[in-house]
Amino acid sequence: MLTGRFLQQDVFDLQCYPFEISKSTLSTLKSIHSAGILHGDIRRENILIGDLGVTIIDFGESEQCDDQGGGDEELARLRSCLRLEGKH
Repeated sequence: MLTGRFLQQDVFDLQCYPFEISKSTLSTLKSIHSAGILHGDIRRENILIGDLGVTIIDFGESEQCDDQGGGDEELARLRSCLRLEGKH
């Protein structure tokens, strides 16, 4: 069973540990992309923070994609969700 807190509900941790959470979330999404998958619905409500780190959930809108541009767009959306626009 997967347990954790939704990033949407965990603004306190995002404010206190922004680098750790942001880095882990970006790394998780990049791993998904390296498997040739676009999540399709990346947003705070689909990110869990647990004792073992960050988990991205709800792949109902996901699709197989080897297009780097699609992955870049999704990473940009995630950076926006994490308020990291313009940071790499």
